[in-house]
Amino acid sequence: MLTQSQFNSTLRWEDFVLNLIQNAGGQPSAPATRTGPILPMYVIRFGNLEAPQALRALMSEISSSAGVVDHGVQRINDDALGAMRQIHANDPMYLPRFSYPNTPDKPDYLKGLSDRAKLYERYVRTNKAHSNGRGGGADTTGYVEYTAGTNDMFFEGNKARIAFDYVHSKIYFSPLHYEVWELATPPTRAGRTLPKQLDGPYASPWFWIVDVTASS
Repeated sequence: MLTQSQFNSTLRWEDFVLNLIQNAGGQPSAPATRTGPILPMYVIRFGNLEAPQALRALMSEISSSAGVVDHGVQRINDDALGAMRQIHANDPMYLPRFSYPNTPDKPDYLKGLSDRAKLYERYVRTNKAHSNGRGGGADTTGYVEYTAGTNDMFFEGNKARIAFDYVHSKIYFSPLHYEVWELATPPTRAGRTLPKQLDGPYASPWFWIVDVTASS
């Protein structure tokens, strides 16, 4: 169990990840599927989530706000907590992939989406084009990515990300910039992170945070 005073620049990512796994009950409960997640995913009820208070408040704000949340100043890839960084491409498919009416030149554009999802779709298409390759397109995926940590919250906390599925109103959290991890045995030793693993004995680098409440 981690207390709020332990969330500081000296907190190792290994200890934070291990605590998140414990928050999730110790086992990934969302199975891997061909359409994502391609690796099994840990699921944490918001009430069980031990995380910095500012991060919990941000999750609550994104989940409950009737409008678009973006605390950034830069157009894309702002490192401020709560900044909407860009469209999240979901490649690899660590999160579920889905289709929805997101083609502006089609007559059913945005049909059936909630008012908030329409606001997000228009906002990200205009303001949050992919930064991959520094000039990618504005094709939307239903996901946006937020800066979800600072280095004062835990070691290299500015790598943490929230992915918000604004079509289905789902929150996902990655403490390691969506790199999978290997925890050492014993866990007091240093672990290692690995980018873009598609299979093997790994869990998705994203934790699915469910039942997010409006209060932090």
